[in-house]
This record gives sequence, C-alpha cells and structure tokens, in this order.
Amino acid sequence: MRTRIALRTEQVAPLSPAQYSLWFLDQLTGPSSEYVQPYAYRLRGPLDTSALENALNALVERHEPLRTRVDQVAGEPRQAVRRHHPRPLRRLDLSQDPARAEREAAAFALRPFDLAGEDPLRTLLIRLGPRDHLLVCSLHHICCDGLSLAVLGEDLAALYRAASHGQDVEQALPPLPVHYRDTVLARARQADCPAGRPALARWRARLE
Repeated sequence: MRTRIALRTEQVAPLSPAQYSLWFLDQLTGPSSEYVQPYAYRLRGPLDTSALENALNALVERHEPLRTRVDQVAGEPRQAVRRHHPRPLRRLDLSQDPARAEREAAAFALRPFDLAGEDPLRTLLIRLGPRDHLLVCSLHHICCDGLSLAVLGEDLAALYRAASHGQDVEQALPPLPVHYRDTVLARARQADCPAGRPALARWRARLE
C-alpha cells in the first residue's frame, strides 16, 4: 500500500538525511569540489542557442531542487526554494582557440558551490566552431543523484525540442505530481507521528 503524500504550501522544509550529511560535511570542511558533479555534452550540428537557454530556464523552473538553497532557520539548516527568474546562458567563444576548451570547462565545472548563496546548478556553453559546441553543467550532489540526473537529461532534451520548434516549453511536459520537498515533509511528519517515534528512537540509539 502506497503512502499518500500531501502536497505542500511551505517554501521552507527540513533537509533529508542525505542532504543533511552533505550540508554538514560542507560546514565541517568548507566548500570544496568533492561533491560537485560535472557533466559536459558535446553538441555537434546546428544548435539553437536561444532555444537551449529557454529549455534550461524551464528545467530549473520545473525541478525545485535546482533552485533550492540551504538557509539557517532558528539555528537549523532548511532547504528553501527560490522563485526562479530566467537567467541568460553563460557563453564562451573559443572557436579561435578550441584547445582551451577542456581547461576552461574543468575550471568552471569544479568550482565549489556556496550552498546558502547560490543555486546548486551552473551551466556554460562553449562554442568550438559554427556547428560544434560543448555544454558544461555543474551540479552539487545535494540537489541530485544518479537517477534524477537521468530524468533531468531527458527533460532537458524534451524542453529543447519544444523550444526549437517554437512551442510553449511550459506545455512540453506534464506537470510533476509531486516535488522532492513534498516527500521530505511527508517523511518528517511520519517520523514525528506516534507510529513513527519507535523507529526514530531506534535510529537515534544506533547513532549515539
């Protein structure tokens, strides 16, 4: 039997256990590239850069974790979803010096994130030639895992197809039935209810 997840209205939610671990390590050691996940996509052929920019903005609007930062609320870390404002896609033209591409991509992708001060996704489009580009994406592990990365890639492809054909990107994909924050809130409420307290007590005892 599936647990029904109540949709939320809160803009701030607790961190999941995995997120809390990543945040704690970030606080303990300081920002580093250890939990940065860099990806680069070689795009050969005609590229509609405006459509790609629109697709990336639509992706961030669709998936809340890509615009979520970690705020301190009463001394406790909380995930706070920010209102998305469309941003221009950062671009770098290396068509006259393509040998620099790998170095520039690595420097961009591995720069540490400020979990409280910036969104956990950065993108850069490097132009290598008239029909040759490199899309560099850098994400902090606090906003995604292997499974969600596959979903993000599929959604970006669908959004780009829609944008490049002049279609409304907001209608390109069905609405998400639930957001990650809904799941975290549901689990937090479940742990706090009488039925969930014994399990919570057992975990606390194991961690002490």
